Amino acid sequence: MGFLTVISETGMFHSASLFEIGAPARREWRGFHPQAHHSPIGSGEIDRSNREPYINHYARFAVDDGILLGALQRADQGWASAFYTIGVQDCVSLSADIARWCGLSVPRMNMTPYGLIWALTTYNTCTHHDARPYPWTMGS
Repeated sequence: MGFLTVISETGMFHSASLFEIGAPARREWRGFHPQAHHSPIGSGEIDRSNREPYINHYARFAVDDGILLGALQRADQGWASAFYTIGVQDCVSLSADIARWCGLSVPRMNMTPYGLIWALTTYNTCTHHDARPYPWTMGS
C-alpha cells in the first residue's frame, strides 16, 4: 500500500501530487505548468521537481501501489505534451485527474489548488491533512 498526496503551494496558486510507491517508498512528484513561465495559455509540460519546500496545504491518501503506478503512467503519457490553459487544463486539472485515477471522489469542475484539497478531504477519507512534520519524511 502506498500513498497519494495532493498539495497546494504558498506564494502562488499551484497544485502538485506526490506518489509514494512500494517499500521503501519510491517518491515521485508530478505537476503541470506552462512551458513559458507565468503564461496563462500555451504549451504545457510535466513538472517532476520536489515541491515540499512550497507546501501550504496537503491531503494524503492510502492507495494501492498498482493503482498509483497506473495513475503515474497515465499522467506521464496523457499530460506530457498537453496544452496549458489556466482554469481549464492546468495544474489543478492534473492533480484532480490523478486523484480520480486513484479512485478518489473529485468534483468535475475546475477549482483552486486549496479548493481541490478541501474537496478531497470533504468527500474522501485521508490519512493525513496538513500535519507537520510531513508523514512521508517520518516513514509512516
